[in-house]
Amino acid sequence: MKNFNRFMQSKWGIFALVILCAAIAHLQGHSAFAFMAAGLIAGVPGEVDYTNQTGDARIPALFSRIYRDKFYDAVCAANITNTKYTGELKGLGNQVTINTIPTVKIYPLVRGQKRQWQELTSAPVIMTVNRGTVFDCLILDADKSQMWDKDFLGTLSKDARQQNAIYVDGLFLSTNYPYAAAANTGTAAGKKSGTTATVAGPGYNMGVSGTPRGVNKVNVVDAIRDCQSVGDEQSWPTDDRWMVIPTWMENIMDMSDYKDESMTGMKSTWAGGRIGTCAKFKLYSTNLYTPIADGSGHTAYPVIFGHISAISFVQQLANVKYFPELQEVNGAGLCGENIFDWSVTYPDALGVLYCYQNR
Repeated sequence: MKNFNRFMQSKWGIFALVILCAAIAHLQGHSAFAFMAAGLIAGVPGEVDYTNQTGDARIPALFSRIYRDKFYDAVCAANITNTKYTGELKGLGNQVTINTIPTVKIYPLVRGQKRQWQELTSAPVIMTVNRGTVFDCLILDADKSQMWDKDFLGTLSKDARQQNAIYVDGLFLSTNYPYAAAANTGTAAGKKSGTTATVAGPGYNMGVSGTPRGVNKVNVVDAIRDCQSVGDEQSWPTDDRWMVIPTWMENIMDMSDYKDESMTGMKSTWAGGRIGTCAKFKLYSTNLYTPIADGSGHTAYPVIFGHISAISFVQQLANVKYFPELQEVNGAGLCGENIFDWSVTYPDALGVLYCYQNR
């Protein structure tokens, strides 16, 4: 035993240990250099330290194949939009032409009058796809030897999809609200009862920049019902109406007198951020609204609501590739692209409740 210990402490013993490590790594399908790096090289600050230098070196560091839970913001864009044109998407820069139904003119019947043949015309809506995202993940051999499992690529791909959906939703919520029809916004909204009506009336207060509508647990349902009336005056079908509320509004709804689940259908968060129904709307809750520092001194939110026909949305994940060996570094790579865009193709079916939390 003494002779063995003496041999292991010599340069020949160390050399034999290195050769043994390389052989084991080869049998396990790993690069010998990656195996040695994982066991002998200290980690860069901020990265995993594979050497366990901060503890007792006699105690081996074990790396679990089970990952820590990760939480994602709820997303809803694909659930509240018209997505039937996605199949026509080929790539960035494509144009999708959406035909619209012409309006048939109706006039009173007069005895003996001649037919007044109406030429049917309608202006198509052209949606140009100009948005896209990309991801590229470097998987170092040293990291791979410690973290790799049979579904590691699937785990990375799932995270990429989730991160992309969060990015898309945040952009979606911050760019579409200015395109709502004038009759569905402002302090006197309503196609038949507001300022845009033939005979102007008081309409419904949807708030406007400088004077957002204050919402609290006492009046939150009243505000949502006013949004319902705005939709009713535009003759929206009762099916497929939606409203995306910020999480603080969900909170005050839970504290309101309307919190009884038997009345509202409110439940814990469902897939896609849907939380229940209220005033003909399928409600979705999100953390992804971009708050607006309003001139009134309040932090305002452009809460969108509408019918599923309001916004057309196309999206396609493309060019997902895995490179098992990269030339630049000792590692593998995973990359992909997501092509997407949207257009408010029916402004009359989109409304905005410009509001703030008035506790």
